[in-house]
Amino acid sequence: DYIDVGNPASLQLTHPFTLECWYQHDGAIPQIGFIAGKYDGTNKKGYRFILYTNFILYFTTWDGTNYSEPEVSLAAYANKWVHLVGTHDGTTARLNLNGLLVSSTTTNAGMTNANLSSFFIGRQTPNEGSYLEGKVGEVRLYNRVLNAAEILHNYNGTRGRYT
Repeated sequence: DYIDVGNPASLQLTHPFTLECWYQHDGAIPQIGFIAGKYDGTNKKGYRFILYTNFILYFTTWDGTNYSEPEVSLAAYANKWVHLVGTHDGTTARLNLNGLLVSSTTTNAGMTNANLSSFFIGRQTPNEGSYLEGKVGEVRLYNRVLNAAEILHNYNGTRGRYT
């Protein structure tokens, strides 16, 4: 199953942002799985959480020319919920796992407005598939970068629902 949130103006980001969700995989070797985000494959613009077949999760942002992909392995988290937070402030993309910063990249990628794409949970665009194997909970998108204290607060405040 997947959810197509549509393409409202509030999801057409042209400023710093945060993408947040909970995710669980079952440990079986996955196909490439799109967890949540917007991605316009034709114009290479967007932002997303995506899990590859080696259990590497990427928080990817594109601006049509440049991209950034902070990453973390989720291989050790089979059948466990993980809290994912990706932030992009215009110069640095950061990936947090369970309230802690695990990866960051300095990027030339500008803001990642993907006006032609819907926001999907559990699937990439209709022509590109990438259905997700796993469970997703509490997807949130902010029009600002959450700081470390806010990320930890959100993790601690919601983790009781996912244990």
